[in-house]
Amino acid sequence: MHGQGEGAAQPSDTLDTGLACLVMLARFHSVAASAEQLAHEYVAEGQRFSRPEILLAAKQLKLKTKALRTKPERLPQTPLPAIACADDGSLFIIARVDQEKTLIHDPRLQRPIVLSAEELKARWSGELILIQSESSQAGEVSRFDFSSLLTSILRHWKFPATIEKVLVHHGTTTTRCCSRDY
Repeated sequence: MHGQGEGAAQPSDTLDTGLACLVMLARFHSVAASAEQLAHEYVAEGQRFSRPEILLAAKQLKLKTKALRTKPERLPQTPLPAIACADDGSLFIIARVDQEKTLIHDPRLQRPIVLSAEELKARWSGELILIQSESSQAGEVSRFDFSSLLTSILRHWKFPATIEKVLVHHGTTTTRCCSRDY
C-alpha cells in the first residue's frame, strides 16, 4: 500500500464489498438504498454480491450500469466513480484518477486510499462496473442553450421596467399600478 495505507485498520473479511460499494455509489447519486433489503432480495444466506447481483440491484434502484474491462491508461477518460474488481475477487471504488495517482475507497478499510499507478495495476483486475443515475443522464441532455435564455427573457421582459419604477419613485403605489399589467 501507499504511505497513507500504513498503520491502518486491518481489512474485514466478513464485509460484502460488492454490496457496500453499490450502496455507497447509490447514495453518491442521491438514491436511497438499504444494504439489508438489497441483500435479502438478491443473495442467498452466506453468499456475496457479485457482478450479476450488482447489475440487477442497480437496475431496481433506477441506476444505469455497464460492466466492462479496461486498462489503467484509459481510466482518466472513464466516468468515475466506478466499482472495480480486485485480483482477489473483492470490490472497491475507483473515485478519481490524477496523473500517476488514483483515489480509491476500499469498503473493508472504510476509508479512502491513494494508490500509485503500479499499486493500482497490482491490485486491480481491469474489470469495472460503471454506475450512473438516470437523473444525471437527463441533466446532460438538457444542457443550457440560448433558446432557454431567450424564452426566459421574453417571459419576463416587463419585470425590469416595473422594478425600475418602484426603485425610482420609492413607492408601493407604482407596484400596484404596474402589477395590473401582469
